[in-house]
Amino acid sequence: MQPTNIHIKDRWPADDAARQQYSLRKFGSQFCDLDVDFYNTQQPRLATQIVSSCLLHHDQPIAESEVCTWSLKKRLQALLAVTTKTRDEEMLLQVRCPQNRCGEEVELALGLNRFKQDTEDEQFTFNIGNRMITARLPNGIDQQQWMQSQTQSTTDLAKRLIMRVGDAQPRAEWQFPEEWLPVFSKVLEQQDELMTMQISSNCPACDAALEIAVDLEAQLLSILSHTQRNLLREVHRIALVYHWSEREIVELGASRRSFYLQQLSQLAEGALLQ
Repeated sequence: MQPTNIHIKDRWPADDAARQQYSLRKFGSQFCDLDVDFYNTQQPRLATQIVSSCLLHHDQPIAESEVCTWSLKKRLQALLAVTTKTRDEEMLLQVRCPQNRCGEEVELALGLNRFKQDTEDEQFTFNIGNRMITARLPNGIDQQQWMQSQTQSTTDLAKRLIMRVGDAQPRAEWQFPEEWLPVFSKVLEQQDELMTMQISSNCPACDAALEIAVDLEAQLLSILSHTQRNLLREVHRIALVYHWSEREIVELGASRRSFYLQQLSQLAEGALLQ
């Protein structure tokens, strides 16, 4: 697999002001992180659970109910902060060249820090015709209701995000006009471009254009899932010899676990030499 350079269509400024009130801990630094079920938990619930546990306010985890009130953009930025704190590295995407005559496996490396965004502004305005519309970004509660609802239409979902039409709040009986949907969808996408991120590159073998849609939240969760699996492997190796509990091994901390793993490796090498 050949590495290649990439170009991201848009770059976003990094602004940590929205996160200054929180302290971060690494995922995998506490025993409770072993209980996170990456395989049987829906992605939004998984992101909320990890953000709630790893972002601390006055040294206490944030309630999941509070994280649910955050915009999806803010939740994604919080998950990004946790991931970069845990494993400050590149994110690797593996894609295949779409050209039938090529089919080259291409590896794209993305530095995580380039995805940092300001999350202060969760309301935005736009014009439709001669009307000024004020709306907000969708949050975790909206997402939960969208996923659970079997009856709500797209206009019903859009209506939840409208705060003002002109100078007035829309009344309860007001209906979101269906003809507004294309404009509203485009504006909403512009407010949170990471939710529908597209990456452009070229195949190193045939120079064909590559256009890749990336679910950044899924990619970050995949990185944290690998962190958990690596921690479980460390726990397994140490427990086999020392017979300590999972909790005792995790609470040793990364540096002390590394020391014991080195000792086990040296013992294994010595046994092979005998």
